[in-house]
Amino acid sequence: MTSGKRKTLKIMLIAAAVMAAAFAVTALAAGAAFNNEIALLEYLDDKDFSPAAAKRLIESFSALKTGEDIVYSAHAFNMIDLIASLGEDGLGEAYAAYNGASGIKNPFMLLKYASVYDSAKDLPVMEDNIFEGMPEEHIRAFLEEVGAVALKISENGADKYYENAETIYTMFTTPDFTETLSYKSILNAADYFVDVTEDVDPRNLYIMDVFFGSGFTATHRKGMESVFAVLRNTDREELIDAVMYMPIEEKVFVALSKLAAEEALFDIEAFSRLAVSVLEILEPETTITSEFVSESIRYAAELDPDYLTDEEAARLSDILARFDLIIDVGADGSISR
Repeated sequence: MTSGKRKTLKIMLIAAAVMAAAFAVTALAAGAAFNNEIALLEYLDDKDFSPAAAKRLIESFSALKTGEDIVYSAHAFNMIDLIASLGEDGLGEAYAAYNGASGIKNPFMLLKYASVYDSAKDLPVMEDNIFEGMPEEHIRAFLEEVGAVALKISENGADKYYENAETIYTMFTTPDFTETLSYKSILNAADYFVDVTEDVDPRNLYIMDVFFGSGFTATHRKGMESVFAVLRNTDREELIDAVMYMPIEEKVFVALSKLAAEEALFDIEAFSRLAVSVLEILEPETTITSEFVSESIRYAAELDPDYLTDEEAARLSDILARFDLIIDVGADGSISR
């Protein structure tokens, strides 16, 4: 996977998550003369989500333009906090209310929320519905996962959100982040990420179907569960120790492979099939097979990242070159062991 495509995918996932979190107000932009919109307003009213709160949510979402805004803008936590006020299942229930409307609803609800419409008219929305073609039960299940994460972030407070969001953003966007971030900040960010995603069920991450095709989530459920198992069950300091081998990708690969191999719930075959499916979609011409991935992980898991022989380092370099994951192993191309 090329770095450009990895960056594009990250941006798409961030955009999708934000769109999902803000869907309760984007529906208002579609018009206010139908039972669906009125049903949604009634649901928000039942949850004590006032017109003022709806307007703040719209304005906060509209203010977010880039990934940096999500990290540094005061609007980011405000939006998450408002979504969290609906409760863990709030987004899913709001979606169900909107799509399950039947009969004549209370038209006077439109008057109560009239002040929201001017803000909603200018709401930036995607040209295409990212959920188009996805079964309604899958959309609701995914939105409930988004709501669960929002609730966790809200409970932890704004200070923790911005502090750890900045660290995570730096890790994703800076190849030499180990030179600019302290071990403690990375450890705290890892703990924070695991904490706020504690209630996420990989079986409900149907947003993956949007990017990788219908049925992807169901097909690769065990592979995604394996990734979450490593993140959740691995000692946090061991996980960070593995990441701190950056920018020497060979050592990172060895360290992470060892942690995966030690995790009882990590299914190497299922993970390998997941990895290859993603590569085939992002890089249609790839010749990598699931057998190659699993064999590579098993090989790396038997090595010691601190004591790589020249032969081991060369083989690892070849493996990573096939994955196209090498970022930079030094100006002279050498590997420090």
